[in-house]
Amino acid sequence: MRKSPSSNCVRQTTKKYVTRKSPPYPANECPGLVKFGQHEDDMVIYFSKKMSNGVYRWVKNDDVINERPKKKSPVKKKSPVKKKSPVKKKSPVKKKSPVKKKSPVKKKSPVKKKSPVKKKSPVKKKSPVKKKSPKPKRKSPVVRCTKQSTKKYITRKSPPYPASNCPGKTKYGQNGDDKVRYRSKRASNGSYRWQKMK
Repeated sequence: MRKSPSSNCVRQTTKKYVTRKSPPYPANECPGLVKFGQHEDDMVIYFSKKMSNGVYRWVKNDDVINERPKKKSPVKKKSPVKKKSPVKKKSPVKKKSPVKKKSPVKKKSPVKKKSPVKKKSPVKKKSPVKKKSPKPKRKSPVVRCTKQSTKKYITRKSPPYPASNCPGKTKYGQNGDDKVRYRSKRASNGSYRWQKMK
């Protein structure tokens, strides 16, 4: 008995079915069915035939016309011609509205009397500024013309006194000049120095 086609007679997309010339359908699942080939055999009809070993295979069917019926393209219907829209009539010219009469001028309201000006409060007299008491002047420290005992004063020939503390005074020298008299004179830069007296 001929095997009836099963529901598994579906187009396959695996490499085995896609690369061959026969239809991309399993022949065992499509017994007795006719399908078109693929690639260069796309116009050749194949028939699923049972072989002597009981296995179905796709065999070229030479008895069937190997041409696919071409579908006729549907004839396009002409679009109906659009009717011209009727010309719009011009709207009648509107009549000018009558000029409105001017409203009567309103009378001015009487001017309100100004409220009396408030008297300014008397300005407060400023309190007399207290005079600052003068600060007592500091007394300059009394500079004493005293003998010094530091190395600077002992090792020199001039007197062992600071010349700036002894302005105009005379003193004897030291270290070989003990019989020579020195006077504290003011130099051009304002400082005092010991100078030998003739």
